[in-house]
Amino acid sequence: MAIKKTNFRATAGAQFNTKKVDVYGAALVKIAEKYGEEVTPRVILDESRNPKSDLNEIFQWDNDVAAENWRTQQARTLIGCIQIKILIGGDEMWVPVLESVKRRIIIKDETTGKETTKTERVYVTIKRVMGDRHVRDQITNDAMRLFRAAAEHIVKVASITKAPEKRRRLQELADQLGEIVDEVVSIIGGKRG
Repeated sequence: MAIKKTNFRATAGAQFNTKKVDVYGAALVKIAEKYGEEVTPRVILDESRNPKSDLNEIFQWDNDVAAENWRTQQARTLIGCIQIKILIGGDEMWVPVLESVKRRIIIKDETTGKETTKTERVYVTIKRVMGDRHVRDQITNDAMRLFRAAAEHIVKVASITKAPEKRRRLQELADQLGEIVDEVVSIIGGKRG
C-alpha cells in the first residue's frame, strides 16, 4: 500500500490545526515505522517531547494547564458514566443523567466591536432534553451521524477483508445500517445526511 503525503485528513472535532494534518500525519507514520509499525499513545507522547518534533506544538507542556485539562476530561468521563432511570409512557429506561449538546455563543471584541460566533459543547438534563424540541433534534441528529459513521467503519473493515464472501456480507450490513438510519430519520423527522 502506497502512502502519499496528501493521504491524510482530520476527522470532525480534531483538536489541532487541521491545516497541518499532512505534517502531523506524516510524523505519526514516521514514528510508527521507527517502532516496527506499532506504537502506543505513550510512544507518540515521548517522541513529541522534543521541541523540534512536528507534533510538539499539539501538546500542552505547561503541567498546571495540562493537569486542569485532565481534570476537565475526568469530569467528561464522569458525566458519561452516570445514568438515571426514567419513566416514559409506562416504560422504565436508563438514560444518561446529562446529555452533550452544542450551544452557540457570540463573542464581541471590545476593541473592534466585531462579533464572532463560537460553538461549544454543554451538558443538559434529561428534563431539558424532553422539554426542548431543538435539543431533542440535535441529539437525534448526532446519533444519526454516529450510525452513519458506524456504516462507514463497516465499509472500511470490508475493504481490508480478503475473503470476497465476507467482504460482500460486510458491505450488505453497512447498506442495511444506512437503510435503518434513513427509516429512523423518517419516523422521528430528523435530518438526513
